[in-house]
Amino acid sequence: MATTPDPQFQEDPTWPAWFRELQHQAWEEFLSIPTPSRNQESWRFSNVRALELTDLHYQTLTDSSSLLENSVGLASDATRLVFANDSLISQETKNLPAGVVVAPLKSAIQTHENLMREYFMKQPIELGSHKYALWHQASLRNGVLIYVPPHTTVKFPVEIFSWLGGTNTLLFPHTLIICGEHSRITVLDHFRSTSSDSHGFVCGINDLHLAAGAEVTYAAIQDWSSTTRALHLNSTLIGKDAKATVFQANFGAGFLRSESLSRLTGRNARSIMLSITPASGVREIDQRTLQDHAAPNTSSDLLYHNTLDDSARTTFAGLIRVESDAHQTDAYQKVRNLILSDAAEANSMPGLEILADNVRCTHGATSGQINEDELFYMQARGIPASQGRRLIANGFLASVLERMENPALREFIMRRLVHS
Repeated sequence: MATTPDPQFQEDPTWPAWFRELQHQAWEEFLSIPTPSRNQESWRFSNVRALELTDLHYQTLTDSSSLLENSVGLASDATRLVFANDSLISQETKNLPAGVVVAPLKSAIQTHENLMREYFMKQPIELGSHKYALWHQASLRNGVLIYVPPHTTVKFPVEIFSWLGGTNTLLFPHTLIICGEHSRITVLDHFRSTSSDSHGFVCGINDLHLAAGAEVTYAAIQDWSSTTRALHLNSTLIGKDAKATVFQANFGAGFLRSESLSRLTGRNARSIMLSITPASGVREIDQRTLQDHAAPNTSSDLLYHNTLDDSARTTFAGLIRVESDAHQTDAYQKVRNLILSDAAEANSMPGLEILADNVRCTHGATSGQINEDELFYMQARGIPASQGRRLIANGFLASVLERMENPALREFIMRRLVHS
Protein backbone atom coordinates (compact mmCIF):
# COMPACT_ATOMS: atom_id res chain seq x y z
CA MET A 1 0.00 0.00 0.00
CA ALA A 2 1.22 3.49 -0.85
CA THR A 3 2.31 5.63 2.09
CA THR A 4 2.19 8.93 0.21
CA PRO A 5 -0.56 10.03 -2.13
CA ASP A 6 -0.24 10.70 -5.81
CA PRO A 7 -0.12 13.58 -6.73
CA GLN A 8 2.39 15.18 -4.39
CA PHE A 9 1.72 18.34 -2.42
CA GLN A 10 0.82 21.27 -4.66
CA GLU A 11 0.87 24.74 -3.15
CA ASP A 12 -1.87 27.12 -4.22
CA PRO A 13 -0.36 30.63 -4.40
CA THR A 14 -3.83 32.22 -4.24
CA TRP A 15 -4.26 31.25 -0.58
CA PRO A 16 -2.89 33.81 1.93
CA ALA A 17 0.53 33.14 3.47
CA TRP A 18 -0.80 32.10 6.91
CA PHE A 19 -3.06 29.49 5.34
CA ARG A 20 -0.34 28.14 3.06
CA GLU A 21 1.81 27.67 6.15
CA LEU A 22 -0.98 25.64 7.76
CA GLN A 23 -1.15 23.50 4.65
CA HIS A 24 2.61 22.88 4.67
CA GLN A 25 2.47 21.85 8.32
CA ALA A 26 -0.48 19.56 7.67
CA TRP A 27 1.34 17.92 4.77
CA GLU A 28 4.46 17.25 6.83
CA GLU A 29 2.41 15.73 9.64
CA PHE A 30 0.42 13.68 7.13
CA LEU A 31 3.63 12.15 5.80
CA SER A 32 4.77 11.26 9.32
CA ILE A 33 1.67 9.23 10.21
CA PRO A 34 1.54 5.58 9.09
CA THR A 35 -1.27 4.26 6.95
CA PRO A 36 -4.09 2.74 9.06
CA SER A 37 -4.06 -0.96 9.82
CA ARG A 38 -6.90 -3.29 10.75
CA ASN A 39 -4.95 -4.09 13.90
CA GLN A 40 -5.98 -0.65 15.17
CA GLU A 41 -9.28 -0.65 17.06
CA SER A 42 -10.54 2.37 15.11
CA TRP A 43 -10.06 0.44 11.85
CA ARG A 44 -11.33 -2.92 13.00
CA PHE A 45 -13.31 -4.68 10.24
CA SER A 46 -12.49 -1.85 7.83
CA ASN A 47 -11.20 -2.37 4.30
CA VAL A 48 -7.96 -0.42 4.58
CA ARG A 49 -6.98 -1.51 1.07
CA ALA A 50 -9.61 0.92 -0.21
CA LEU A 51 -7.45 3.77 1.14
CA GLU A 52 -4.71 3.35 -1.46
CA LEU A 53 -4.07 6.79 -2.93
CA THR A 54 -2.13 6.07 -6.13
CA ASP A 55 -3.06 7.19 -9.67
CA LEU A 56 -5.21 10.05 -8.46
CA HIS A 57 -5.19 13.57 -9.86
CA TYR A 58 -7.04 16.89 -9.99
CA GLN A 59 -9.30 17.52 -12.96
CA THR A 60 -11.21 20.48 -14.34
CA LEU A 61 -14.56 19.82 -15.96
CA THR A 62 -14.70 21.64 -19.28
CA ASP A 63 -18.47 21.33 -19.74
CA SER A 64 -20.46 21.89 -16.58
CA SER A 65 -23.60 23.54 -18.01
CA SER A 66 -25.73 20.42 -17.59
CA LEU A 67 -24.75 20.19 -13.93
CA LEU A 68 -26.59 23.41 -13.14
CA GLU A 69 -29.80 21.99 -14.58
CA ASN A 70 -29.39 18.87 -12.45
CA SER A 71 -28.51 20.72 -9.26
CA VAL A 72 -32.10 20.67 -8.06
CA GLY A 73 -32.65 20.24 -4.37
CA LEU A 74 -35.14 20.94 -1.63
CA ALA A 75 -36.33 24.47 -2.40
CA SER A 76 -36.27 26.88 -5.33
CA ASP A 77 -35.93 29.76 -2.85
CA ALA A 78 -32.78 28.30 -1.34
CA THR A 79 -29.36 29.87 -1.53
CA ARG A 80 -27.39 27.54 -3.81
CA LEU A 81 -23.70 26.97 -4.51
CA VAL A 82 -22.60 24.47 -7.14
CA PHE A 83 -19.08 23.03 -7.37
CA ALA A 84 -17.67 20.84 -10.13
CA ASN A 85 -14.47 19.04 -9.08
CA ASP A 86 -14.03 21.65 -6.32
CA SER A 87 -14.38 24.60 -8.72
CA LEU A 88 -17.29 26.98 -8.06
CA ILE A 89 -19.47 27.19 -11.16
CA SER A 90 -22.56 28.89 -9.74
CA GLN A 91 -23.61 30.88 -6.69
CA GLU A 92 -27.16 32.06 -6.12
CA THR A 93 -27.76 33.99 -2.92
CA LYS A 94 -31.45 34.34 -2.04
CA ASN A 95 -33.47 35.39 0.97
CA LEU A 96 -30.53 35.77 3.34
CA PRO A 97 -31.03 38.03 6.35
CA ALA A 98 -28.59 40.84 7.00
CA GLY A 99 -25.23 39.70 8.32
CA VAL A 100 -25.52 36.09 7.14
CA VAL A 101 -22.45 34.92 5.24
CA VAL A 102 -22.59 32.15 2.65
CA ALA A 103 -19.37 32.26 0.68
CA PRO A 104 -16.88 29.97 -1.06
CA LEU A 105 -13.75 29.46 1.02
CA LYS A 106 -11.56 30.89 -1.75
CA SER A 107 -13.05 34.32 -1.07
CA ALA A 108 -14.07 33.84 2.59
CA ILE A 109 -10.49 33.27 3.66
CA GLN A 110 -9.75 36.81 2.52
CA THR A 111 -12.95 38.57 3.56
CA HIS A 112 -13.56 36.67 6.83
CA GLU A 113 -10.06 35.78 7.95
CA ASN A 114 -10.88 36.05 11.65
CA LEU A 115 -13.64 33.44 11.39
CA MET A 116 -11.41 31.12 9.41
CA ARG A 117 -8.53 31.44 11.86
CA GLU A 118 -10.82 30.76 14.82
CA TYR A 119 -12.91 27.86 13.50
CA PHE A 120 -11.31 26.19 10.49
CA MET A 121 -10.51 22.56 11.40
CA LYS A 122 -10.08 23.33 15.10
CA GLN A 123 -11.88 20.17 16.21
CA PRO A 124 -9.49 17.17 16.41
CA ILE A 125 -10.38 14.10 14.39
CA GLU A 126 -10.80 11.37 17.03
CA LEU A 127 -12.36 8.42 15.21
CA GLY A 128 -9.41 7.14 13.19
CA SER A 129 -8.98 9.35 10.13
CA HIS A 130 -6.67 12.01 11.54
CA LYS A 131 -4.12 11.26 8.80
CA TYR A 132 -6.70 11.90 6.07
CA ALA A 133 -7.98 15.07 7.72
CA LEU A 134 -4.42 16.39 7.45
CA TRP A 135 -4.35 15.38 3.79
CA HIS A 136 -7.61 17.27 3.32
CA GLN A 137 -6.22 20.37 5.02
CA ALA A 138 -3.04 20.29 2.95
CA SER A 139 -4.92 19.73 -0.32
CA LEU A 140 -8.00 21.92 0.15
CA ARG A 141 -8.98 23.81 -2.97
CA ASN A 142 -12.39 25.25 -2.05
CA GLY A 143 -15.46 24.81 0.11
CA VAL A 144 -18.16 26.85 1.82
CA LEU A 145 -18.24 29.11 4.88
CA ILE A 146 -21.64 29.73 6.46
CA TYR A 147 -21.94 32.21 9.31
CA VAL A 148 -25.24 33.09 11.00
CA PRO A 149 -25.12 36.06 13.39
CA PRO A 150 -26.73 35.85 16.84
CA HIS A 151 -30.55 35.98 17.03
CA THR A 152 -30.89 35.43 13.27
CA THR A 153 -33.13 32.88 11.56
CA VAL A 154 -32.45 31.81 7.98
CA LYS A 155 -35.92 30.87 6.77
CA PHE A 156 -34.94 29.07 3.58
CA PRO A 157 -32.27 26.35 3.40
CA VAL A 158 -28.75 26.72 2.08
CA GLU A 159 -27.92 24.00 -0.45
CA ILE A 160 -24.46 23.00 -1.64
CA PHE A 161 -23.88 20.73 -4.63
CA SER A 162 -20.50 19.03 -5.00
CA TRP A 163 -20.09 17.19 -8.31
CA LEU A 164 -17.35 14.68 -9.13
CA GLY A 165 -16.49 14.08 -12.78
CA GLY A 166 -13.82 12.18 -14.71
CA THR A 167 -11.79 9.17 -13.65
CA ASN A 168 -9.43 8.85 -10.67
CA THR A 169 -10.42 12.36 -9.63
CA LEU A 170 -9.42 13.88 -6.29
CA LEU A 171 -12.08 15.86 -4.44
CA PHE A 172 -11.93 17.72 -1.10
CA PRO A 173 -15.35 19.25 -0.29
CA HIS A 174 -15.48 21.31 2.89
CA THR A 175 -18.43 22.89 4.72
CA LEU A 176 -17.88 25.10 7.77
CA ILE A 177 -21.01 26.27 9.62
CA ILE A 178 -20.78 28.80 12.47
CA CYS A 179 -23.96 29.76 14.28
CA GLY A 180 -24.23 32.58 16.79
CA GLU A 181 -26.41 32.54 19.88
CA HIS A 182 -30.07 31.71 19.27
CA SER A 183 -29.65 31.49 15.50
CA ARG A 184 -31.40 29.02 13.16
CA ILE A 185 -30.46 27.47 9.83
CA THR A 186 -30.93 24.37 7.65
CA VAL A 187 -28.09 23.26 5.35
CA LEU A 188 -28.08 20.49 2.74
CA ASP A 189 -24.89 19.08 1.25
CA HIS A 190 -25.53 17.16 -1.99
CA PHE A 191 -22.66 14.90 -3.14
CA ARG A 192 -23.10 13.60 -6.68
CA SER A 193 -21.18 12.09 -9.59
CA THR A 194 -21.63 13.41 -13.11
CA SER A 195 -22.14 9.86 -14.45
CA SER A 196 -21.90 6.24 -13.37
CA ASP A 197 -18.45 6.15 -15.01
CA SER A 198 -17.11 9.08 -12.98
CA HIS A 199 -15.08 8.00 -10.00
CA GLY A 200 -12.18 8.91 -7.78
CA PHE A 201 -11.32 9.51 -4.15
CA VAL A 202 -13.26 11.98 -2.02
CA CYS A 203 -12.02 13.29 1.33
CA GLY A 204 -14.69 15.64 2.66
CA ILE A 205 -15.07 17.47 5.97
CA ASN A 206 -17.94 19.36 7.53
CA ASP A 207 -17.69 21.17 10.87
CA LEU A 208 -20.65 22.64 12.76
CA HIS A 209 -20.23 25.13 15.62
CA LEU A 210 -23.34 26.02 17.62
CA ALA A 211 -23.27 28.81 20.21
CA ALA A 212 -25.75 28.93 23.08
CA GLY A 213 -29.36 28.46 22.01
CA ALA A 214 -28.57 27.90 18.32
CA GLU A 215 -30.45 25.32 16.27
CA VAL A 216 -29.04 23.67 13.14
CA THR A 217 -30.34 20.98 10.83
CA TYR A 218 -27.62 19.58 8.58
CA ALA A 219 -28.27 16.91 5.95
CA ALA A 220 -25.60 15.19 3.84
CA ILE A 221 -27.08 13.36 0.85
CA GLN A 222 -24.31 11.22 -0.57
CA ASP A 223 -24.87 9.89 -4.08
CA TRP A 224 -21.40 9.17 -5.45
CA SER A 225 -20.99 6.59 -8.21
CA SER A 226 -20.64 2.96 -7.17
CA THR A 227 -16.91 2.98 -8.00
CA THR A 228 -16.07 6.07 -5.95
CA ARG A 229 -14.19 5.78 -2.64
CA ALA A 230 -15.08 8.38 -0.04
CA LEU A 231 -14.19 9.61 3.42
CA HIS A 232 -16.74 11.92 5.06
CA LEU A 233 -15.68 13.38 8.40
CA ASN A 234 -18.17 15.34 10.50
CA SER A 235 -17.77 17.15 13.82
CA THR A 236 -20.50 19.04 15.64
CA LEU A 237 -19.86 21.21 18.73
CA ILE A 238 -23.03 22.11 20.62
CA GLY A 239 -23.21 24.84 23.22
CA LYS A 240 -25.63 25.54 26.08
CA ASP A 241 -29.33 25.07 25.19
CA ALA A 242 -28.38 24.47 21.53
CA LYS A 243 -29.71 21.69 19.32
CA ALA A 244 -28.08 20.00 16.32
CA THR A 245 -29.71 17.50 13.98
CA VAL A 246 -27.23 15.77 11.67
CA PHE A 247 -28.72 13.47 9.05
CA GLN A 248 -26.78 11.32 6.57
CA ALA A 249 -28.23 9.45 3.59
CA ASN A 250 -25.72 7.10 1.96
CA PHE A 251 -27.08 6.17 -1.44
CA GLY A 252 -23.77 5.78 -3.27
CA ALA A 253 -20.00 5.11 -3.14
CA GLY A 254 -18.40 1.72 -3.51
CA PHE A 255 -16.43 2.32 -0.31
CA LEU A 256 -17.50 4.85 2.30
CA ARG A 257 -15.86 5.67 5.62
CA SER A 258 -18.15 7.99 7.57
CA GLU A 259 -17.04 9.46 10.89
CA SER A 260 -19.40 11.63 12.94
CA LEU A 261 -18.58 13.25 16.27
CA SER A 262 -21.08 15.16 18.39
CA ARG A 263 -19.65 17.02 21.38
CA LEU A 264 -22.08 18.57 23.84
CA THR A 265 -20.22 21.32 25.68
CA GLY A 266 -23.00 23.26 27.43
CA ARG A 267 -25.89 22.52 29.76
CA ASN A 268 -29.08 21.33 28.07
CA ALA A 269 -27.34 20.82 24.73
CA ARG A 270 -29.13 18.34 22.45
CA SER A 271 -27.80 16.18 19.63
CA ILE A 272 -29.78 14.08 17.14
CA MET A 273 -27.77 11.85 14.78
CA LEU A 274 -29.67 10.02 12.03
CA SER A 275 -28.59 7.92 9.07
CA ILE A 276 -30.06 5.68 6.38
CA THR A 277 -28.00 3.43 4.12
CA PRO A 278 -29.47 1.22 1.39
CA ALA A 279 -26.41 -0.92 0.53
CA SER A 280 -26.33 -3.39 -2.35
CA GLY A 281 -23.88 -4.91 -4.81
CA VAL A 282 -20.39 -5.06 -3.34
CA ARG A 283 -20.58 -1.73 -1.49
CA GLU A 284 -18.73 -1.33 1.82
CA ILE A 285 -20.02 1.20 4.34
CA ASP A 286 -17.94 1.90 7.45
CA GLN A 287 -19.56 4.19 10.05
CA ARG A 288 -17.86 5.42 13.24
CA THR A 289 -19.58 7.72 15.73
CA LEU A 290 -18.91 9.43 19.05
CA GLN A 291 -21.52 11.06 21.30
CA ASP A 292 -19.36 12.99 23.73
CA HIS A 293 -21.15 14.50 26.73
CA ALA A 294 -18.88 17.11 28.31
CA ALA A 295 -21.48 19.03 30.31
CA PRO A 296 -24.36 18.14 32.64
CA ASN A 297 -28.02 17.83 31.64
CA THR A 298 -27.24 17.05 28.00
CA SER A 299 -28.99 14.60 25.71
CA SER A 300 -28.04 12.74 22.53
CA ASP A 301 -30.01 10.40 20.32
CA LEU A 302 -28.50 8.29 17.54
CA LEU A 303 -30.51 6.10 15.15
CA TYR A 304 -28.84 4.43 12.13
CA HIS A 305 -30.70 2.05 9.80
CA ASN A 306 -28.96 -0.02 7.11
CA THR A 307 -30.36 -2.41 4.52
CA LEU A 308 -27.91 -4.90 3.02
CA ASP A 309 -28.48 -6.78 -0.23
CA ASP A 310 -26.27 -8.89 -2.52
CA SER A 311 -22.72 -8.91 -1.08
CA ALA A 312 -22.91 -5.53 0.64
CA ARG A 313 -21.02 -5.06 3.90
CA THR A 314 -21.50 -2.57 6.72
CA THR A 315 -19.52 -1.78 9.85
CA PHE A 316 -20.75 0.39 12.69
CA ALA A 317 -18.71 1.33 15.76
CA GLY A 318 -20.33 3.89 18.05
CA LEU A 319 -19.35 5.17 21.46
CA ILE A 320 -21.31 7.15 24.02
CA ARG A 321 -18.80 8.92 26.25
CA VAL A 322 -19.96 10.64 29.43
CA GLU A 323 -17.24 12.80 30.95
CA SER A 324 -16.75 13.18 34.69
CA ASP A 325 -18.78 16.38 35.13
CA ALA A 326 -21.60 15.40 32.75
CA HIS A 327 -24.14 14.36 35.37
CA GLN A 328 -27.76 13.73 34.38
CA THR A 329 -26.77 12.80 30.85
CA ASP A 330 -29.49 11.16 28.74
CA ALA A 331 -28.00 9.29 25.78
CA TYR A 332 -29.45 6.79 23.33
CA GLN A 333 -27.76 4.86 20.53
CA LYS A 334 -29.33 2.31 18.21
CA VAL A 335 -28.15 0.75 14.94
CA ARG A 336 -30.44 -1.63 13.08
CA ASN A 337 -29.55 -3.77 10.07
CA LEU A 338 -32.03 -5.42 7.71
CA ILE A 339 -30.30 -8.30 5.91
CA LEU A 340 -31.74 -9.01 2.46
CA SER A 341 -29.16 -11.55 1.25
CA ASP A 342 -27.28 -14.51 2.70
CA ALA A 343 -24.07 -13.04 1.25
CA ALA A 344 -24.44 -9.68 3.03
CA GLU A 345 -22.54 -8.93 6.24
CA ALA A 346 -23.23 -6.46 9.07
CA ASN A 347 -20.79 -5.75 11.91
CA SER A 348 -22.00 -3.60 14.81
CA MET A 349 -20.02 -2.49 17.86
CA PRO A 350 -21.92 -0.08 20.13
CA GLY A 351 -20.14 1.03 23.29
CA LEU A 352 -20.34 3.06 26.50
CA GLU A 353 -17.72 4.96 28.52
CA ILE A 354 -19.33 6.51 31.59
CA LEU A 355 -17.31 8.59 34.06
CA ALA A 356 -20.19 10.39 35.81
CA ASP A 357 -23.01 9.44 38.17
CA ASN A 358 -26.76 9.76 37.75
CA VAL A 359 -26.92 9.16 33.99
CA ARG A 360 -29.21 7.26 31.67
CA CYS A 361 -27.49 5.66 28.69
CA THR A 362 -28.93 3.04 26.35
CA HIS A 363 -27.23 1.44 23.39
CA GLY A 364 -27.80 -1.55 21.17
CA ALA A 365 -27.58 -3.13 17.74
CA THR A 366 -29.85 -5.55 15.93
CA SER A 367 -29.63 -7.49 12.67
CA GLY A 368 -32.49 -9.40 11.14
CA GLN A 369 -34.11 -10.56 7.95
CA ILE A 370 -37.38 -9.67 6.26
CA ASN A 371 -40.45 -11.01 8.00
CA GLU A 372 -41.70 -13.76 5.70
CA ASP A 373 -45.28 -13.26 6.88
CA GLU A 374 -45.17 -9.65 5.70
CA LEU A 375 -43.78 -10.73 2.34
CA PHE A 376 -46.41 -13.47 1.98
CA TYR A 377 -49.14 -10.94 2.80
CA MET A 378 -47.97 -8.72 -0.06
CA GLN A 379 -47.69 -11.60 -2.52
CA ALA A 380 -51.18 -12.75 -1.64
CA ARG A 381 -52.38 -9.33 -2.80
CA GLY A 382 -50.60 -9.49 -6.12
CA ILE A 383 -47.36 -7.72 -5.25
CA PRO A 384 -44.34 -9.57 -6.71
CA ALA A 385 -41.79 -10.79 -4.16
CA SER A 386 -39.05 -8.51 -5.47
CA GLN A 387 -41.27 -5.45 -5.21
CA GLY A 388 -42.49 -6.52 -1.78
CA ARG A 389 -38.93 -6.85 -0.51
CA ARG A 390 -38.16 -3.36 -1.78
CA LEU A 391 -41.26 -1.89 -0.13
CA ILE A 392 -40.39 -3.49 3.20
CA ALA A 393 -36.77 -2.30 2.96
CA ASN A 394 -37.82 1.26 2.10
CA GLY A 395 -40.31 1.27 4.95
CA PHE A 396 -37.56 0.16 7.32
CA LEU A 397 -35.35 3.06 6.23
CA ALA A 398 -38.22 5.54 6.12
CA SER A 399 -38.91 4.98 9.81
CA VAL A 400 -35.75 7.00 10.52
CA LEU A 401 -37.14 9.93 8.56
CA GLU A 402 -40.03 10.16 10.99
CA ARG A 403 -37.54 11.55 13.49
CA MET A 404 -36.88 14.58 11.29
CA GLU A 405 -38.83 17.67 12.32
CA ASN A 406 -38.61 19.45 8.96
CA PRO A 407 -41.50 18.03 6.85
CA ALA A 408 -40.19 19.39 3.54
CA LEU A 409 -36.78 17.81 4.12
CA ARG A 410 -38.40 14.57 5.22
CA GLU A 411 -40.47 14.43 2.01
CA PHE A 412 -37.46 15.28 -0.16
CA ILE A 413 -35.39 12.43 1.28
CA MET A 414 -38.35 10.06 0.98
CA ARG A 415 -38.69 10.81 -2.73
CA ARG A 416 -35.00 10.10 -3.24
CA LEU A 417 -35.28 6.87 -1.26
CA VAL A 418 -38.19 5.61 -3.36
CA HIS A 419 -36.16 6.17 -6.54
CA SER A 420 -32.94 4.64 -5.19
